[in-house]
Amino acid sequence: MKVLYIISSTATQGGSTKAFLSMVAGLKERGIDASVVCPDNGPATEVLKTMGIRTYVAPYRTHIYPSCRTLKEKMLFFPKRLYHYRLNKRAEKRLLTICRAERFDLIHTNVSVIDIGYNVAKKLHIPHIYHIREYQDLDFDMKIIPNKKRFIENLYTGHAICITRNIQKHFELDEEHSKVIYDGVKPSDALRYSPDKGNYFLFVGRLQPSKGIEEVIHAYIAYHAQSTRPLQLLVAGLPLTDDYRKKLTGLVSAAGLDEEVRFLGVRNDVDDLMLHANAVIMASHSEGFGLVTVEAMYNGALVLARNCAGTHEQIVNGKEISGDEIALPWNTTEELTGLMTETGSDTNPDTYRKMIERSQYVVSHLYSTEKCVDETYRYYNHILQS
Repeated sequence: MKVLYIISSTATQGGSTKAFLSMVAGLKERGIDASVVCPDNGPATEVLKTMGIRTYVAPYRTHIYPSCRTLKEKMLFFPKRLYHYRLNKRAEKRLLTICRAERFDLIHTNVSVIDIGYNVAKKLHIPHIYHIREYQDLDFDMKIIPNKKRFIENLYTGHAICITRNIQKHFELDEEHSKVIYDGVKPSDALRYSPDKGNYFLFVGRLQPSKGIEEVIHAYIAYHAQSTRPLQLLVAGLPLTDDYRKKLTGLVSAAGLDEEVRFLGVRNDVDDLMLHANAVIMASHSEGFGLVTVEAMYNGALVLARNCAGTHEQIVNGKEISGDEIALPWNTTEELTGLMTETGSDTNPDTYRKMIERSQYVVSHLYSTEKCVDETYRYYNHILQS
């Protein structure tokens, strides 16, 4: 089976690319003849080459309206829109040439906000799959071109993989035109645990408003003020903009906590940071899946999880499978402060050991790379045989 994949980014730190790389590696082992189209040459391109997977570079952009918040963005709206349109049309022509030469069985686009694969598949009358990893509007404030209604109509003419049931519901999809397949985060046996916990809470992710980093900082400030021996807060990830970085560091400096809140930037040792964290904080407002939550559980970390969207679905799944909580849920900043106080003052590493063990049982059964690859492979066969 020959499959052409289209990815949105070659930065390997992003959740969608990380999930894709583990998935395509497993599918290649299952015999899939994979080729990948990338928007540029980057780290992911090199990783794919080391896997022995063919890569093509065809610059393109997401199929969403440019941001239009500031005066400068409003002035650049139409020039950007025209530039992206022309760039994507050139990419479509390149894809058509590649597909006619290689005769792929289907095209699989790794995110929902790139349409060049859908357009080419339609012209060639071959199946197309949208891998829907985002809500678009709720999590990233994206506005799809021309609108969400048209996008949903297009979904019903093709196929979709949704990474949670909640995303499937968000796009009004049924079982006939879509399948829920959870991301494969790590192999099922890649579970780790260490009783040697560091004196810190850990936040991992892009530093932008939708990821809830401001609430985490406010909660930490309140926690620090009422704690006799407060833990540090480590923040791993890059800010959306320089202005937003200044806003976050300003909040910390105003509270006099520059030594207590450490901005680490992008790290290559996130797994080890999770392994030794007192707790990992998941704070996203509308997380599509919650990759960080699952990674933390694989690494034996207690998770303080905002109880919404994809993270909520993981909490519900965990309770259904294990019979009890697999994370400590919170809804408000005050509740997060309370959980920081509760977990930060407990020096017994065994207090939450049972919860961590339950979480690891759940993630190894639901979110393993083996399960994701197996279900995706079977979905391919279902599409091609129908």
